[in-house]
Amino acid sequence: MNNSHDTSVRTPPPQSFLRSSGSASILNETAIECPICCQVYENPKQLFCGHSLCASCVSHLAERRIPDGLGGAFDYGYGRAVYNDAPSVVCPICRTVTTIPSRGLPTNYSLSEIVSRVCDIKKTVKTCSNCSASITLDSQLCCETCDDGAEGLVGF
Repeated sequence: MNNSHDTSVRTPPPQSFLRSSGSASILNETAIECPICCQVYENPKQLFCGHSLCASCVSHLAERRIPDGLGGAFDYGYGRAVYNDAPSVVCPICRTVTTIPSRGLPTNYSLSEIVSRVCDIKKTVKTCSNCSASITLDSQLCCETCDDGAEGLVGF
């Protein structure tokens, strides 16, 4: 009798099964969206507080001018604040005022890379070997052990 464990790689079961991945969905849908336009970040600019906005959203906020009666401007929601003719924006998340330097706000290159990778993954479409239905990578593949009797699986 052989007591050794089989460590060889098994072939996938004849049917492919998908399970929705909650954490992947959250990452795909919210972590790469600008809090102003609710779209995927385009050229994200980092505010002094660390939050990011699309470059176009920063521009739109910087263009808003609501007089405060004191010679400047301040939007008590999020928007533009002007102090000594220096354009500033108020972060929509934490309300921190960021003065926009003459060279502009820095690009958040890390966030740009994440956006690029997530968008590439979302564009990747696989097809089911059984029925040729499209399978996007927004779903999680389950191994043979996990798919036995698991609820919420969709078979293809």
